Amino acid sequence: MYAPLTLELMWDYLEGGEDTLPQVGDTVEPGDDLSIENKEVFGIEPWSNQFWGPAEMVEYEAQDQTWWPWMKCNHAMITQENADASYLYGNVARVYEEQN
Repeated sequence: MYAPLTLELMWDYLEGGEDTLPQVGDTVEPGDDLSIENKEVFGIEPWSNQFWGPAEMVEYEAQDQTWWPWMKCNHAMITQENADASYLYGNVARVYEEQN
């Protein structure tokens, strides 16, 4: 999910400049702020469930250093009920394999 979110943020940046990007301390909500829904891959919409948000903008820290702003997204929990859901990336790969 990070690649499509990155692309959406990049397009926002190219169209509106640095002021359009979320800043450290912001909370990014799926929907008006940022959305990756309605994208199709191999005939399915893997981002139909916007489970990634709300996401906090934090500073990435490693080895006792602060590196860059980072969108700390939520993750999809795989359960018996959603194991076949199209928004889980393993299922996108399965659909791809079935089509080829």
